Amino acid sequence: MKGSGADIWGTADEFHYVWTHMTGDFQVEARVDSEDAVNAWTKAGIMIRETEDPGARHASVFATPGHGAAFQWRPAANGASSSTQQGTATAPIWLRMTREGGIIHGYYRKNPEFVTLLNSENLHRGRHIAKSLRAREYSSPAIGVIDDLLRCGAAKGLFRRDVSGRDLYMMIAAMGYFYQSNRFTLSAFLGEDLDAPAAVARWQSFVVDAVMRSPDWSSTAIFLAWDDWGGFYDHVRPPKVDANGYGLRVPGLVISPYAKRGYVDHQVLSFDAYLKFIEDDFLHGRRLDPKTDGRPDPRPDVRERAKILGDLRKDFDFSQKPRRPVLLPLHPKFS
Repeated sequence: MKGSGADIWGTADEFHYVWTHMTGDFQVEARVDSEDAVNAWTKAGIMIRETEDPGARHASVFATPGHGAAFQWRPAANGASSSTQQGTATAPIWLRMTREGGIIHGYYRKNPEFVTLLNSENLHRGRHIAKSLRAREYSSPAIGVIDDLLRCGAAKGLFRRDVSGRDLYMMIAAMGYFYQSNRFTLSAFLGEDLDAPAAVARWQSFVVDAVMRSPDWSSTAIFLAWDDWGGFYDHVRPPKVDANGYGLRVPGLVISPYAKRGYVDHQVLSFDAYLKFIEDDFLHGRRLDPKTDGRPDPRPDVRERAKILGDLRKDFDFSQKPRRPVLLPLHPKFS
């Protein structure tokens, strides 16, 4: 497509376009394969426009050769334009706009296959990316910026002094699933073994500490469990429940301001007990039944109904005053 015109900016626009009329909610995607760098602000992309008048209201998402992807809009007819950059990515790039009611969203997706590649590399335990000499270049600048922000905030008494940019970077990435699913590639990026027991324990402590410090602590319940206890198998034969049965015994902890103090639960529990607890709290005891809830579900039965399964509500005393959090040091000193 060849385009010309003064610009899409200010109080009036001048540009070339292909258009269609749309009403209601919709989503539009387009891929900008290439773009001539006639100007740093040369624009190619998607626009949702009220009319064809030069000063019409609009919202647009563009790829530019010099300023990455940008979201631009004019909220009032013949009024001023506004813009926010959405990153440094340039063509080839995927752009997307969505209208939901009176709200318009602009997105960009550069190389959407990257997530698939990242997951595949984690399946290979990071053995290919670990050979890269540039892997750490991608995360080091971000961690440096976070470290600077933390130092400035700590100097003003706004932030804690015992949090590193590396820890906050990990929390931003995600507090749970991301750590586990991407631990091999993150190990290459950060230059450390995130699968090491000490690293895992450090991250668990950091997450629990962050929740305890949040304003939502008074209504929080944290269930900490292990999948197979690191290969230390139990000598007690698991009870037989259904075709799937129960697995080997593993430790479990309940962390909550309403958890019973010093209480050891001797009930027979499985991971189904967590789902049962959620159903009891939020569905008033109604069970998610694969035969009636419309979802494909491979379970042979509704395991939360097993008579042998205990009730996690017995681990709590909701009549007690919520206890204050016990904040442990993130980096304890060992003698």
